[in-house]
Amino acid sequence: MKIVRPESVTPDPNWALINDVHGRGFPEAIKEADFQEHCEDVARKYGWLVHHNADSRRADAGLPDLIMLSPVVDGRCLLALIELKTNKGKPSAVQEEWLTRLAQVDWVATGWMQPRHWLQFVQLCFDAHALAD
Repeated sequence: MKIVRPESVTPDPNWALINDVHGRGFPEAIKEADFQEHCEDVARKYGWLVHHNADSRRADAGLPDLIMLSPVVDGRCLLALIELKTNKGKPSAVQEEWLTRLAQVDWVATGWMQPRHWLQFVQLCFDAHALAD
């Protein structure tokens, strides 16, 4: 599995200027909510599924702002979990912990569960690595 930290990607400036409505940049003092709205709009424009918890005050601390799934290409899809900040903002220690652990992911469990699946859920939580073997 390839892990990509988007903040370290070097963009092609020609592509951004030609193809992206935001290629000219943002004002220095843009609010995080406005920046996020632009990010969500662009992701959806390119066919991504996007989730954002509208009221993070009721959520557990640390989960990145955007949870996104790319369009499926050749039977594959990219899961992106992105923390957004203003130009002066930095991730908190809890947010960094989430990002660090996410960067270590080498497999994903996905599916749905009902109460009748309780023992499967407990098994997943108790010994997730055994399920990957």
